Amino acid sequence: MTRHKCLVVLLLLLIASACSEVKQSQPTQSLPDNPENRTVLAKRYLIIAPPGEIMHAAADIAVKSFPEQDRKIFLEVMYSKALEEVMYRFELDSMVNKFTLNELQALVTYYGSPEGKSAQEKLGSLMMEVMTQVQQEVKKAMEVAKKQQPAPQPAPPAPEEQKQPQAPSGKQ
Repeated sequence: MTRHKCLVVLLLLLIASACSEVKQSQPTQSLPDNPENRTVLAKRYLIIAPPGEIMHAAADIAVKSFPEQDRKIFLEVMYSKALEEVMYRFELDSMVNKFTLNELQALVTYYGSPEGKSAQEKLGSLMMEVMTQVQQEVKKAMEVAKKQQPAPQPAPPAPEEQKQPQAPSGKQ
């Protein structure tokens, strides 16, 4: 029995030692990394960098590519409070699920700085510029791919149905 107690104590000391080494190698945090704390920081980030602002900047650029008759309705949808609320909820949930507490703190710190605020203002137009260029390249690539595809071959004729022997008719 005493031997088992010694083994248990030794095992506990070994585990405690391993845990303390892991703990020392990690940066110290004042808050545990859990969904509640990540939510607090994600909300703080979304105050600094509201998703609606990026969406509005992108909409203002994108609307130019719409036919004149569709522009008003497009902007009404893109500026609607309902869409802003949905975007906020989606972004909040995604941030809480994807980022660690330290990553969220880094986002808050950076986007709260003058440099981060300046970068944030440029993101909407940057994304639209990049997407416009990507769309043009995809269109070119699609045209090239279509030209390189062999012409479709006509379908072979359907096999003729086997002729059924006809019963002799009463005519002769």
